[in-house]
Amino acid sequence: MRLFQKSNSLGYSDNMQKLLAIDLLDGCIVRLKKGDYASVTVYSSDPLGFIQQKIDAGISHFHLVDLSGARETENSQLGLISQMLKLPASFQIGGGIRTLAKALGYYELGAQRLVIGTKAFEQSTDFLGELAKQIPTDAIVVGLDVMPIKQDFVEQSFMIMTHAWQQASPLSLSLAMSRILALGIRHCLCTDISRDGMLEGPNLALYRFLKIQYPDILWTASGGIRGLPDIAALEALSMHSAVIGKAFYGKYLTLEDMLC
Repeated sequence: MRLFQKSNSLGYSDNMQKLLAIDLLDGCIVRLKKGDYASVTVYSSDPLGFIQQKIDAGISHFHLVDLSGARETENSQLGLISQMLKLPASFQIGGGIRTLAKALGYYELGAQRLVIGTKAFEQSTDFLGELAKQIPTDAIVVGLDVMPIKQDFVEQSFMIMTHAWQQASPLSLSLAMSRILALGIRHCLCTDISRDGMLEGPNLALYRFLKIQYPDILWTASGGIRGLPDIAALEALSMHSAVIGKAFYGKYLTLEDMLC
């Protein structure tokens, strides 16, 4: 179901879009701390029922991650995800999308956008270029997962992580972004892994750096959001959208907060 329509002719949203995080691991909705598969909190063993309940309450945009498929591509939860994509909502999907067949399969099933992480940062492949030939570039989101190693934000201040955040990419940010921009891709999701699931606040300095360096990119923030003040801070930076996870599941944000 194609619902990501809240934008002007340049693709910029009038208000920052809030996406509810649905992280799937072994058929359950979970949250991890800092991407650690050994630190799992299960929120629902009935993902379809959970999402339908949220749709009935008014939430229509979801950020779905196949954690099982991201860790081991052969463990993709395709059957469950296929059922989700039949629900009357809009989904952007990531996690283990490392073949064109899988990417195109999700898109044909109705995924609004595909989040490409690992394959976007491999030097030996033109995966993004091949994908951009077959689906609209507006349907592609590059997932930039970073681990800060310094507090001052320059390109050398963080590592780009791949393979379910288990490996560091040899590709530099500037080279990766030049490829992305050259293809006409404008959507990027940036997650500060050190803050993911920790409720410590989003990395505003990181997002400010990225916005200044790459102003033509429509940036999505992910990781650390605690409540309305953090959302207001991200809106002040003109972030395109934000993924909301632990703050909603932990009741720091209400349903009404998600809908406003």
